[in-house]
Amino acid sequence: MPASIKGKYYYLYLILDLYSKKIIAWEVYDRESAEYASRLMRRAIMSENRTKDKKPLVLHSDYGSP
Repeated sequence: MPASIKGKYYYLYLILDLYSKKIIAWEVYDRESAEYASRLMRRAIMSENRTKDKKPLVLHSDYGSP
């Protein structure tokens, strides 16, 4: 996402349920980081009460590996 300053960008971290198209969690940061992605994933799992679920989750990442 471009910023108002030339050359500055923001990164959208979004977790989307592909079947229902429900946005589970999202955050915007000024840099790309695996730590940010990890924190968002943990928050999303907790918000959906999936912490005690034994079914495996499938994580798909477009455009890289954060």
